[in-house]
Amino acid sequence: MISVFQDGKSSLFDREIIFSAIVAFIISALQLCISTNNYKRHKQQLYKGIYAEVPMLKNVKANSIILKSVHYFGFFVAYMAFGLVVIFHLMFFIFCSIRIIVENTYVFTSTFRTVVPVLVVYLLILLCMTSVGKVSLIQNSNENVNLKNRKMYAILLYVYFFVDCFLGVVSCVIRLINATLLNLLFIGRLDYSLLGRPSEKFDSGFATYVSYLHVEVTHTHPVMLAFCNLLYDDIIKRRPTHLYNGECCVDSSELDSDDNKSERVRPSK
Repeated sequence: MISVFQDGKSSLFDREIIFSAIVAFIISALQLCISTNNYKRHKQQLYKGIYAEVPMLKNVKANSIILKSVHYFGFFVAYMAFGLVVIFHLMFFIFCSIRIIVENTYVFTSTFRTVVPVLVVYLLILLCMTSVGKVSLIQNSNENVNLKNRKMYAILLYVYFFVDCFLGVVSCVIRLINATLLNLLFIGRLDYSLLGRPSEKFDSGFATYVSYLHVEVTHTHPVMLAFCNLLYDDIIKRRPTHLYNGECCVDSSELDSDDNKSERVRPSK
């Protein structure tokens, strides 16, 4: 942990450390709950053959899938622990920066004068674009992208070309900050790929999560298990009844019950 001492007394950043630890713990707990819910939802999607969030494993060898899946539980604990540490230091940096800016009047005023005007102009332009789009460009309020005034749209393309050459730099900086903060916050999540869909195969944590999901679904699919139970019952019924002391048919509920495994009818010697 980060500690700065003054004359052997308590740390100068006691409050920041405590607040950072509390916020980091809350965020990690929420991410753990979200990861559990996502695992259940992704598993149900794979049962239904939906690959909207979990990609299909194309051109991947079965041996590679099995080997990656065995790392899931170890990676899950390690990623959550490392994510907790990263979030703590991120919150500590944010709280310390806020404290330094607030306590230092010159830094606060300089930051305020530099950042606020740019953000105000950027937000006003976004607000104007949204208003113009709703009033002058879109035909109806539905989700269809139908232009009402093509000339106005062409004029806006021409005008915003010059404006966005300068505002694009601000948007790029905001994009970089958002990507950095989100990746730091979600560093402990295996179900969330830090890379885009084309490059997510290079994310070892997400690849482990996807591999384990596919292995789990392959061996626990309810339709497959029900079909196997039906085949097993049919095989038992076709066997000669004199080989058994009792009922030859085995119900699917008996196959899934651990208590009934010892009570299954076995052929007499």
